[in-house]
Amino acid sequence: MENDIRPVSADELTGILRGIADAAGLEAALAIADHAGGTRVSFPAPSRLTPEHWLVGLLGRDAALKVCGHFQAGYGGAIVSIPSPVNDFRSAAVQREKAMLRAFFSTATIDEAARTVSVDRSTVIRHFRRLRDDGFRRPLRNRKRQKDGANDNGSRHR
Repeated sequence: MENDIRPVSADELTGILRGIADAAGLEAALAIADHAGGTRVSFPAPSRLTPEHWLVGLLGRDAALKVCGHFQAGYGGAIVSIPSPVNDFRSAAVQREKAMLRAFFSTATIDEAARTVSVDRSTVIRHFRRLRDDGFRRPLRNRKRQKDGANDNGSRHR
């Protein structure tokens, strides 16, 4: 979905959510963000995790143990501020948009820009078209011109 700003990989998350994704997977991080985003939560030590704990109900015991193990400090757990999912996901979308703008204002080809930003080339074309419609122009690629002013394909450039 084009307007969906949810991350598609753990690499797109930042801070706390990235740590959760690295420990227990992207789905666990997204579930915790949806459930507790914008609040502070307590992650107990793995040895103190009970079947009634909200995290076990949300993720299941195995993933909950991985998350609690990630935040374990000595013998205790941790109280953690979970970022609002909207803010964290938007920051990932903003990072992609900035990469797209850098590609637009560079001399990268559409295929090079698509590989750099990790999107389909049709997405790059759509973004570039919007930028052109807003009055922005891409820099010209450096081409060696022949002395008589002909382009590489033999046509004259005006």
